[in-house]
Amino acid sequence: VLGFNYTIRLVPDGRYGSLNRATKEWDGLIRELLDQKADLAIADLTITYDREQAVDFTMPFMNLGISILYRKPIKQPPNLFSFLSPLSLDVWIYMATAYLGVSVLLFILARFTPYEWQNPHPCNP
Repeated sequence: VLGFNYTIRLVPDGRYGSLNRATKEWDGLIRELLDQKADLAIADLTITYDREQAVDFTMPFMNLGISILYRKPIKQPPNLFSFLSPLSLDVWIYMATAYLGVSVLLFILARFTPYEWQNPHPCNP
């Protein structure tokens, strides 16, 4: 239909392409392009200054960064005691026990203190 043939193949050394600073030689995809063994390279290749000096790049096709996908939780209809959900059952039991314990202790202390039964205003009934 388009009038040309193409072959998709992997790079023999399996590398993207990096510059050896000592020998000034490229490897990987960049080497294949420079040696004209390939006309086009398609990869998620990072555009660096050295690579940009050696070959031409198109507009980046991946520019969204890294994302994490997770399943959206299914909303459950709230039940009668859903307000108790933030704390565990043990915490609620400990809080109720502490509340009752402090209430009983205050009642006993108020019952046995002599100042509870004295009226500081004897003229007022």
